[in-house]
Amino acid sequence: MPLFDFTFKNLEKTLESNHLLGWFYLTNGAYNICINGKRLLSYNPDIWTADAKIVAEQYDNGFSPEIPDYYVARLHEYVLSFALPYAWQNVSDLIHACLLNPKVYDLARAQWAEKLQRHDQAMRYALFGGSFGYMGMPVFRLWRYADEIYLYWNGNETDGEGVPYFQHRGEAVFVMAEADFIREVEDFHQRLMTVMAERIYEVQTRYPDAYRQMKVDNQTIWDRHQYYQSSLNRAMRHQRLFPTDFEQKNLAAGIDLRKMLAENDYPIEIIRVNHF
Repeated sequence: MPLFDFTFKNLEKTLESNHLLGWFYLTNGAYNICINGKRLLSYNPDIWTADAKIVAEQYDNGFSPEIPDYYVARLHEYVLSFALPYAWQNVSDLIHACLLNPKVYDLARAQWAEKLQRHDQAMRYALFGGSFGYMGMPVFRLWRYADEIYLYWNGNETDGEGVPYFQHRGEAVFVMAEADFIREVEDFHQRLMTVMAERIYEVQTRYPDAYRQMKVDNQTIWDRHQYYQSSLNRAMRHQRLFPTDFEQKNLAAGIDLRKMLAENDYPIEIIRVNHF
């Protein structure tokens, strides 16, 4: 399976459930992040209460409750905007050590919020910040070190009664070749664009009244498709650059990251990605 997997909701149900028939809304479906055969976004079935299951069945989105569903365009936007920019430049040994240590990372972020200006907060590496849209997610952070991609994952979040949210629990750092990650991003982009072109054409040929009812003309949808199709090229030119005086800025603000690391040991499993 690919790193970024997705499937679309039945087109007829998509047209029925969306009042706005734009490009984004036509991507109504489900998606996941798959590493070493594990689908890391899938929910724990035990998290669903009886009432929640009834609501899900009434909504009838075509997916079982453990499958996270939302608009696939959102995952695409986050990958291009919050992951890909961090894949081009290696971080320093110090930044790498802080990112490998979640305890120090959290301590440092608290210090940055208190002592550093926003433009000096150099370690803003959240690939996914907890949740977005209608879909809760594990914690992910991505960076590049020694010409490899590192992806921190924490799927240990629970509800108020201690029931895990996700099927796969744990905390680890996945390591993969840079070329493999870039290839997966490009593959995800191309698959989405190909399927969306087919989907737009299907709406125009099988449901021609849908656009007229929404007062959206065919050319507007295709123009939007061209915009998204070129988004990967734009993202490829957007590189997150890291300050060379990162440690000096922290020390000047009274933040000693090396001392934090020495005082807060945090062993974490590092897993080589063999397949997606």
